[in-house]
Amino acid sequence: MDIEGEAVLKQAFLKTIYWPHPFEVDIAVVRLSEGRLTLEEFEGSMGGGRLENLAGSYIELDRTGYRPRTYALRADCIGCTVRYPAFMPPARGTARLQFLGTAPDDLVLRGRVQVEEMVLRETLNWQRSVLTFRRRFTETLAQAEQAGLFELDLSFEAEPGALGLDNNIGNLVGSASDFRVLGDTNHVTLQGTVRVEGGAIEAMGHNFEVEPGLARFRDRESWFPELELGMETEVLNRDETYRIRYDLSGPLDSLQIRPSSEPSLSEADINLILLFGLTQEQLAEADLGDVVLAAGGAGLGTLGESTATTLGQTVAGTDVSALVPDRIEIVPVYTDTTGATTVWTVATKEIVPGLLTLEGGFGVGTGRNMTVPTVLRAKVGFQRNVYLEGSWLRDDASSRAYGNFGLDLKFEVDID
Repeated sequence: MDIEGEAVLKQAFLKTIYWPHPFEVDIAVVRLSEGRLTLEEFEGSMGGGRLENLAGSYIELDRTGYRPRTYALRADCIGCTVRYPAFMPPARGTARLQFLGTAPDDLVLRGRVQVEEMVLRETLNWQRSVLTFRRRFTETLAQAEQAGLFELDLSFEAEPGALGLDNNIGNLVGSASDFRVLGDTNHVTLQGTVRVEGGAIEAMGHNFEVEPGLARFRDRESWFPELELGMETEVLNRDETYRIRYDLSGPLDSLQIRPSSEPSLSEADINLILLFGLTQEQLAEADLGDVVLAAGGAGLGTLGESTATTLGQTVAGTDVSALVPDRIEIVPVYTDTTGATTVWTVATKEIVPGLLTLEGGFGVGTGRNMTVPTVLRAKVGFQRNVYLEGSWLRDDASSRAYGNFGLDLKFEVDID
């Protein structure tokens, strides 16, 4: 039995498994004749932009069940905002796409996209994002053993300033030429180069100016680009101004970071300048030599009341004993998932003896992470070994940008 005829669709909302964004149809005229379904007229939109040049697209159906067999679809999307693949930021621009081939094993979505704006604005937790991104890529590798719905061959162009990052990591702008999304719907690969034109990144409490650099996507077994990037900041020391520089290279998930400075400083002094504004020598002159030796040497131990009292006495010659910590501890913590060690400096002060104790600190990472984690705790004691502890922790493992809060009832047992 042959079926022929014409159908008119008005004011419709269409979705398909092949594409994540719905189509808003103003009018569509479709004719079925001799097993070919042809789109003779179309007016509509997608992602806030207009769809054009669809007229003449067709699908050939098999004669038995009238199932789609051969696709020859084309469309221009002018000023559309789409997010595809899902792990990429939303992009606004003009796309000229074709969906061609024979079902089910020879279909391809190809085309060129001129990006007007693609900016990553989502807040990122660096460690969590890296692990999640790596897990998703591993999952797509497993899915790659099965055939996807169709292959991908998309080329992206972006003029200077069209690409960007604007979130808690920093503010960057860039461009791209012949950046390609390849693979299929089960396993997407990225290929090409993104040019970083400049911007700023906040690290270790300072704004670093980012120089022009490159992010190359060329490893088909990873979504992480290889970076060639440099960034600098100025730190005003009590003696002079230091220009601190970091050169970054290698895959984004395992960056090699090379610090340098002008005037020249050791790596340890560079970290201390960024955190405290003082070198090891200057800290020693401020009667904090024990702290420097503990942090830079063994990286562990407990500083007694004598050091804390000395510190209090050197602050502008005033009596600040009420603010002097009872104890300062330097404690290293190794994280197996990242292979990095964070050296924590924690100060403790008993406000009400036996009842209320405050604790605060910050950590310095020895791995590739350049953020400074922070912790605050307040302990309210009920008995000698029973207390209620409220805490706030902000680090790369925090699920929220402002950190995580906790409330715990704790018991301590002394074992001789």
